[in-house]
Amino acid sequence: REGDREPGGQPEKIRGLPLKNKDLAVGQKDRDALKKKVLEMFAEEMPKDVLQPMERSLKNFDLIPKDMDLGKYYPEFLTSQIGGYYDPKAKYLDQATGASVWMEETVLVHEINHAIQDQHFDLVNYGHDKNLSDAAAAKLALIEGDATLVMYGHMLGVAMERMPMVEKTLEKWGRIDVLVN
Repeated sequence: REGDREPGGQPEKIRGLPLKNKDLAVGQKDRDALKKKVLEMFAEEMPKDVLQPMERSLKNFDLIPKDMDLGKYYPEFLTSQIGGYYDPKAKYLDQATGASVWMEETVLVHEINHAIQDQHFDLVNYGHDKNLSDAAAAKLALIEGDATLVMYGHMLGVAMERMPMVEKTLEKWGRIDVLVN
């Protein structure tokens, strides 16, 4: 697509991994259709028998209100600001129409990075555990954190690890090993 020429190579450049299959299937849906698709995916990945124990635990630890219906709230929260998604099972990227060109490019960079992750690390088997374990949460944080870091690099025009003073800032946090060898 014409609009893809600018952000298309950015995730590869920033992430340092190539997009192996350059013929990535990309579609566009209006926000309502995109939300509907994500809700379908959510229902498949988080059926009631998985979501209800999570809801009970969150309520028992007073992390959510006792009267909250997590089955209604959580999917609504996840889709409230959706701009796109990458489906690792279908190897397909979808993005919402109607956003500004800058927002579309930003979302595209994030989602293309998920395709790069999938092509190199097989997200179906790595990143989508069926349980709600600490390991599953950590994997999701890694997958989304990596895509967000690449997205920020695109937004700022420079990979985060090349930003001035980032090494000193990360040293203060004790995490320089995360970005710099």
